[in-house]
Amino acid sequence: MIKWVSKKDWFDAIKAQKSGTATKKQIELLDKGHYRKGRKK
Repeated sequence: MIKWVSKKDWFDAIKAQKSGTATKKQIELLDKGHYRKGRKK
């Protein structure tokens, strides 16, 4: 099931993960969105 999140929530979660302050909810959001830390374009 696809769940859309706002752009702000997505980028806030990335920023928090990079700074080491991500909440469990933010980490789950990124995991479900297939985000990979340190990913290059």
